[in-house]
Amino acid sequence: LHHVFEPARAAVGDRLRRGVDAACRPEPPELREVAAGAAARVEDPRRGREPRAPQQRPEHGAAPAKPPVAVLQLAQLLVDVVLQRAESYALAPPVLHAVRRRPTLAAGLLYALLALLMVAPALIPGRTLSASDYMWSATPWEQLRPADVRPFGANPDLADAAAAFQPFAQYARARLPEAPLWNPHVMGGRPFVGNAQSALFSPFTLPSLLLPFWWSLGIVAALKLWCAAFGTFLLARALGQRPAGALLAGLAFGFSLYLVAWLAWPLASVWAFLPWLLLLTDACVRRRCIGPVAGLAAVVALQFFGGHPESSFHCLVVTVLFALLRAR
Repeated sequence: LHHVFEPARAAVGDRLRRGVDAACRPEPPELREVAAGAAARVEDPRRGREPRAPQQRPEHGAAPAKPPVAVLQLAQLLVDVVLQRAESYALAPPVLHAVRRRPTLAAGLLYALLALLMVAPALIPGRTLSASDYMWSATPWEQLRPADVRPFGANPDLADAAAAFQPFAQYARARLPEAPLWNPHVMGGRPFVGNAQSALFSPFTLPSLLLPFWWSLGIVAALKLWCAAFGTFLLARALGQRPAGALLAGLAFGFSLYLVAWLAWPLASVWAFLPWLLLLTDACVRRRCIGPVAGLAAVVALQFFGGHPESSFHCLVVTVLFALLRAR
């Protein structure tokens, strides 16, 4: 980057030299006379000096001092250079050649990166993708709520995940390697495996059973986003879309408002499999062999394991209508 930063460095150095020259320039005679007259009327500052008032600190929340203009210009230049380098690398012939040769692999990696960026704050140590502070507003902990926790937590819209779905996963994790049939912690006891929303056999529950629990919630969310986006890309390619159009389709569905809003609910665990259902249904209609049929049966089971029968009903209705459309 030497050839890029050299003009900016020379410009900043030239401005600094002009400022130093101006500061070292000899004072004009008129200024010296004014200074001498002022000094003659000023008494010795050591006589009768009053105690100085304590220096007032800026109030909390006051705007910080602005950095020098040269620093801002240098920072802006650095950002521009980094973006230009990143763009030139992304559009480099080897990268473009690899993307054109393996668009499916490139799309899968891009969706994985975007999914991780979407939930990145939850992957930082000490952070989690949970509204568990809502529990401080529920009985019997409401009287013990700390002063810095707001009523109903940071995001009360996610209370169901903190009050039901995450405790389900924690209970299943505590009972491993058994598959708990009964949950004694709900009222007088309730079926656990038989409770559809426990989602014990969902692939999206597996990270919460094996990884550190609170950190795994971000991984689970990223997997749901990736599964929905990549499945839509494959479906669009199977329907004849070019890689660019299929990539856009995956972005539109995988990172749609519906999936992101219901990410902590079992709904997203079911709807993430919808493009895979349609992809394998299309394969069954076109090829009529055992492979696509077995794959479709497996995906139907996985979406049932997702933990939301209503969404399963909706997805299967769409799948049947799509099969009728493709069979015409």
